[in-house]
Amino acid sequence: MDGESKIRNTEDLEVKLADVTLPFDEIVLVAVREWMERIAESHGTSREMLLLSALTSTSALIGKSLLKVFSTYEEKGNFSLL
Repeated sequence: MDGESKIRNTEDLEVKLADVTLPFDEIVLVAVREWMERIAESHGTSREMLLLSALTSTSALIGKSLLKVFSTYEEKGNFSLL
């Protein structure tokens, strides 16, 4: 795997996931940041992993929705792929 260690068990996966970082302070609104940090801490996870699960859930809720901006223009949901 090009010099990267292979994931052979859950402990290896946990080590790899511990290295995951996102620009959390740039992505999350200040009004939501403290709330997400408290939830992550109370559940023993990182705020980045909580953010990823929140984005996944939001994506599922948005689905293939369309927002009608004008009578002649529609915008796809931010997370929809199609």
